[in-house]
Amino acid sequence: MLLFFAGATLLLFIGLIDDLIVLKPYQKFFGQILATICFLKAGFYLKAQFFSNYWNIPISAFWILFIINAFNLVDVMDGLATLLAICATCSFLGMALYLQNPLIVILLSAFLGSLFAFLWYNKPTATIYLGDAGSLFIGGFMAIIPFLFNWGTYTISGYLTPVVILAIPLLEVSALVLIRTMKKIPFYMGSPDHFSIYLQQNGWSKVSILIYVASLSVILFVASFLFLINAMGFGALCLSAALFLAVWFTAIGYKSPKIERYLGRFLGN
Repeated sequence: MLLFFAGATLLLFIGLIDDLIVLKPYQKFFGQILATICFLKAGFYLKAQFFSNYWNIPISAFWILFIINAFNLVDVMDGLATLLAICATCSFLGMALYLQNPLIVILLSAFLGSLFAFLWYNKPTATIYLGDAGSLFIGGFMAIIPFLFNWGTYTISGYLTPVVILAIPLLEVSALVLIRTMKKIPFYMGSPDHFSIYLQQNGWSKVSILIYVASLSVILFVASFLFLINAMGFGALCLSAALFLAVWFTAIGYKSPKIERYLGRFLGN
């Protein structure tokens, strides 16, 4: 636990320094690598039987760094990163309750309480902000949560469950890397190619975007849970993923979405 707290605290201070004096990308990434080493030394890494440690450790390190940066990159709108963390934490909490793991339930409940308290002031229009300090810390915490579960015990493909739960931040960072590469922009450089910015440009309000993201997160939790308990096969999961991507990209490119008008009437604004 000391190494876990060391890694999380290191991410917090790296982000704080970056908020106060802007760090160069390689300096920020070096700090993230140090935090990742702390997490790995603490035992937060993949322990799948079908991989050896020669693969488990690199895959785990890549996952941790990917999730840390995913939550850092998605934090471009009031309440978005916090809400995504809440939705993912609720999903993992539901899994822990179903699997009757009280220690994980206590840990996630404490984390969830802090996120809800923060969201109260971070929702549109925000009065406080995560900054890099908050987004890196949350990203680090979300990255190691899946390693608290032994997914392979429940189903041979159970290791895909965290990927489904965290699909939105994973999709965001993957799309950003692809778009920026196509635009010949370094993937670590800022650009207005975030899905939340696209939706706002197409007439969505910030509140509607948050509701939309929360609704999709509920669907992702249901799919991941059904997959974990073997009520949904791998083929059905792939089909669901294709439908999810279709809805995702259709919404981003929709100039005057009916969903937005419906949500506007529902919320009375």
